[in-house]
Amino acid sequence: MDKKVSIIMPAYNAGKFISEGLESVLFQSYQNWELLIIDDDSGDNTADVAKAYQRNDARIKYFWQKNGKQGKARNKGIAESSGKYLAFMDADDIWLPGKLEYQIKMIEEMNADLVFGYSFLIEQGNKTNKEIGRGLGYYQGESAVRFLLLQDAFVMSTVFVKKEAIKKVGNFVEDIKIQYCEDWHIWLKLALENFSFYSDARVVSYYRIHEESATTTEKGAKIKFFYALLDLHHRYPIHNLLKDEVAKRAYNLVYHSDALNEDLIESIMCFIKKRGHQNIFYLVYKPIYRLSLPFFRKVYLYLNEESNT
Repeated sequence: MDKKVSIIMPAYNAGKFISEGLESVLFQSYQNWELLIIDDDSGDNTADVAKAYQRNDARIKYFWQKNGKQGKARNKGIAESSGKYLAFMDADDIWLPGKLEYQIKMIEEMNADLVFGYSFLIEQGNKTNKEIGRGLGYYQGESAVRFLLLQDAFVMSTVFVKKEAIKKVGNFVEDIKIQYCEDWHIWLKLALENFSFYSDARVVSYYRIHEESATTTEKGAKIKFFYALLDLHHRYPIHNLLKDEVAKRAYNLVYHSDALNEDLIESIMCFIKKRGHQNIFYLVYKPIYRLSLPFFRKVYLYLNEESNT
């Protein structure tokens, strides 16, 4: 059976770091792979570096796209891929040499749809022995959903997954409101569709923290996580655990976010209304919000107390 691995690497202004990542792929002990670099409209020398590697190794393929963020880039890579398995790698991260070989063994021995692991941190350009990661063991069904709701996401460069599973849930979401947590969104889709996950906490990569990284530069992350959950709630409206988590995060945004805007408020209010409430407040919440945020919060608190009685 063909065990080819398609490695998907989105790259945006990654010229300073991408060579280290590419070299770590070339030095993998498992060599039946293809690497698809998706240049998300970089303005630096990312293309030059990637094309140089492409010229030297036919397994490396370079694609350019107009800037569409991570979800669109990963979907482009998936569309161009030919492997049975998918591995995802951020352009500024580094794999340990046995990463692919070990994870193929794990995904088959554990009969899982997706395996993930842990990473060492790279801080200020220096490799450390500090570990980052989430989870230990086998997750499926409600245990997988609950784990993901509490943990947010896996380290992307540790993920190894069956391509057929990703395809069955419709690939990554490309909605700009959900980018930055589009990975968490798709793992939750897999969990809600009863696909299985496994981690034994083995370190398989280095995860880089720097000023240009998405985790450092992304603003409004809590709002993006909320929109991701809201989208999943629309897809799986009868899932009570998911519904409760949307309600909890909506409440926290109303009371603790300094980035509220009318679009977000409208999304929150539509969610509350669909939970079965009929109140004049729904007709006037925008004027109240514009007039007085503290008063809006008090009325919202009343609605939430009412919904729990």
